[in-house]
Amino acid sequence: MDTETRSTSPDEDADGVEAIEAGPVLVVAPHNDDEVLGVGGLIQRHLDRGDPVTVVLMTNGDGQYRGPFRSRRHAVRFGYYRQRETWRALAELGLDAQQIVFLGYPDRGMARLWNQHWREHAPYTSPQTGAQRSPYANSLTPEALYCGQSVVRDLHWLLRTHQPRTLYVPHPNDFHPDHWSTEAFWVYALARRTPEAPDDALAHVRLLTYVIHRGRWPMPRGRLFGAELTPPPSLTALDTQWLSVPLARDEVRRKHRAILKYRSQVHYMRLYLESFARANELFGEVPRLQLTHRVDVADSADRDMAELIQGNGQAGIDDARPEVSYLDPRHRTLIGNLHRYNDIRALHLSLDAQERLSVEVECFERLHPHNHVLVHLKPVDGDAVPSAWRLLQTSRGLFLNGGLVEDAGISVNKGRRTLRVTIPLTTLGSPTAFLVGAELRRGGATFAKAAYRLVELTAATQKSPT
Repeated sequence: MDTETRSTSPDEDADGVEAIEAGPVLVVAPHNDDEVLGVGGLIQRHLDRGDPVTVVLMTNGDGQYRGPFRSRRHAVRFGYYRQRETWRALAELGLDAQQIVFLGYPDRGMARLWNQHWREHAPYTSPQTGAQRSPYANSLTPEALYCGQSVVRDLHWLLRTHQPRTLYVPHPNDFHPDHWSTEAFWVYALARRTPEAPDDALAHVRLLTYVIHRGRWPMPRGRLFGAELTPPPSLTALDTQWLSVPLARDEVRRKHRAILKYRSQVHYMRLYLESFARANELFGEVPRLQLTHRVDVADSADRDMAELIQGNGQAGIDDARPEVSYLDPRHRTLIGNLHRYNDIRALHLSLDAQERLSVEVECFERLHPHNHVLVHLKPVDGDAVPSAWRLLQTSRGLFLNGGLVEDAGISVNKGRRTLRVTIPLTTLGSPTAFLVGAELRRGGATFAKAAYRLVELTAATQKSPT
């Protein structure tokens, strides 16, 4: 696929250049306004084609309430206000209220649901609203419990009901926690098989990602209808396939008018929001990774890991190098520079002949003794409980879901710039696929993270049942 697609007019290609495909569409926004900023032009294009379009709002943006009385009651009122802004903005693009779905999950809390509050017995409490259930009467699931399992049930219902051909979600390397975790939830929901969807009925869905938060991108800021969005420089080295979809001038202007309907946001960051009304919209396709070989893996903690395997994990793999790897871009902040914080360069995964999964976290600089490395594994199927695994390496040892590891089958090897955790697939429930991510932590706070990615295990890597 070409990294950029150009056209002088949408009339030259009724499909809206390669990114537009006929069929139902789901546009997913973590907050009210993301759907217009990222997909406001293509929403119009899909509607002009006659494609059924549904916009899904994960949260109601109630965490941004800045009024003089920051009470929980006022936060909920502000959430309803932002819903009304959404109705007005999307009406400008041609959608009516019946095509908009509010899920009502906690603003600034989606990553907590993904990482820490997955199961129903330990719901998350929103610091904005004080609620453990959605306080919004028009949520898809009334009083939806604030936990990851609840989110996945809603997403499965939406996928079964709308059977989308195209799904628009944030990019996994978007900085905002609500954004990258939203993408992770949808990738998980698409990959997970349920009694209602036991086969590959959703395998045809095309998932296109958009970027909203990535440092000072896009630049320059302001109303520049003739300028084009290009990928954030820090993301160009990744395996993302980028698509640039040209917009007609009337589509850009209509998108701009929709952006201005979000008055609560325009009041504080008008130049930033207007920066997304450009001559094109930018989308990235993030490939799934695959582990396909079963060979002995030598201790590799100190070896050179510069040769990375990208794409779908197939190209360049042989018996000597059975890894699948993905890069994470360097991210420098003022605080990070002052404190000389490290950063994650890449994740490398491999399977050995004993069906043990190794996840190696590679850093840009030497791994400091006070740096804690957290590896997340979330199988999409399998028999093991819990359904999420958190492996934390600290100076006191390796912890699994909060408890010190005593299983001899789980091991850790530390190199100068790497840390490798090995865990038997049977411990994970022998899944056929899982999502993986990693963090660097210090003092209980995360200062660097690697994006969550879906890893599929082919039949060649699975043990036959005994």
